Amino acid sequence: MRNFDSEAGGGILKAEVELDVQPGPRMRIGDVDIRGLRDVDTGTVRRVMSLRSGTLFRQDALYQTQRDLYGMGVFNSVNVVLADSIAPQAPGADSTVRVLVQVAEGPRHQLRFGGGYGSVECFRVQGGWAAHDFLGGARSLDLSARVSKLGGTPKVSTGLNQFCNPFGGTWTFDTLNYSVGLTLRQPAFLSRRNVGTLGLLVERHSEFTVFTREAIGGNADLTLNTRSPLPVTVGYSYSFGRTQANAGVYCSVFRVCDPTSQEFLRKKHGFGAASVTILRDRVNNVLDPTEGSIATVNLVHASRLIGSDSAYEFNRGEFEVAKYYPIGRRSVFAWRVRGGTILPRKLTIAAQKVAYVAPDQRFYAGGPNSVRGYGRNELGPQVYVLIADRRPHRLWTPPQPTGQAERRYFARATACRAVFRRDRPAATR
Repeated sequence: MRNFDSEAGGGILKAEVELDVQPGPRMRIGDVDIRGLRDVDTGTVRRVMSLRSGTLFRQDALYQTQRDLYGMGVFNSVNVVLADSIAPQAPGADSTVRVLVQVAEGPRHQLRFGGGYGSVECFRVQGGWAAHDFLGGARSLDLSARVSKLGGTPKVSTGLNQFCNPFGGTWTFDTLNYSVGLTLRQPAFLSRRNVGTLGLLVERHSEFTVFTREAIGGNADLTLNTRSPLPVTVGYSYSFGRTQANAGVYCSVFRVCDPTSQEFLRKKHGFGAASVTILRDRVNNVLDPTEGSIATVNLVHASRLIGSDSAYEFNRGEFEVAKYYPIGRRSVFAWRVRGGTILPRKLTIAAQKVAYVAPDQRFYAGGPNSVRGYGRNELGPQVYVLIADRRPHRLWTPPQPTGQAERRYFARATACRAVFRRDRPAATR
């Protein structure tokens, strides 16, 4: 507003604003004109986008269609606007509006590379190749590879060992980690609100001072109602491989101390699991949120009925809630709570029944992605295992809630932190 009159006397500056709104008839979507396509099929675009001819016009549908088309990964630019800027005024005129979808296609293939260093994973490199609109239908094919703990293998002298886990000693299971994955993603699967995913994975993964797992497997997931406030993902995964842990882990936690029984647990086993994940995402930024909340609930069932061996039979549930509050313009207060439990099926080993849960399926706490201020997997009871180095080894974290609260500044320095935990008494051997 440029001009206004001030009241005479008193020095009070005041402006009165009047809005004159004339509601018109409810409009429906008419023709949807799509321009700028070069290689992508028009039918694919119409199947993915939210706009449908004949439905009531909503401004949100224009924004959602723009997000839908960007999500395909093949467009550098997407603009969805009304082609009719003025509603029809004549009585009995057509009550539909035309929509213009203007797109600009980008490269169909992408390459990505990355590298980094961490005190636990040491040097790591990763790369990938993606094909968008693979064989048409808006599907995408992604090939990814990752190698970590480069230079950290204690059995081979690389000259870089002093940079990797400098306080971790010589933990023999911290070997070279790798993963190679292939993922096929199909949006608008069975419905434009659903997304289907198929994946294959070959990996070696080790958790610091706990276990090493080598496996090959695949997964199939279906995400329902991706545009709703509570999308639900239903999935099934199967892998075949082995999980190796220290002899003290099997003896102290599971009371399985004879070498024959331990060797049985180290053998290759099939692991089939059905899962349900519910997500509620209300943050304002995916990478660095400053306001909103995010909540996740995950349920997993593994049994012989769905392909698991006897060593992998359990029910697991976990939840996580995080909340962010802006404080002024330069800081954020955030808290996070996470909890879960595992209900294992008892396994008969060496003529005794053991409530066995494989080390790679247990809960571990502590570290930058868990409870900060504690070392990797260093939250919970310790068990002293009489092996060559006579060092305490973290075995696992029993069912317990963990949480943290912190205030973040733009400099990313943590001003205050509170940690809430409940530990069980530590067992010793």
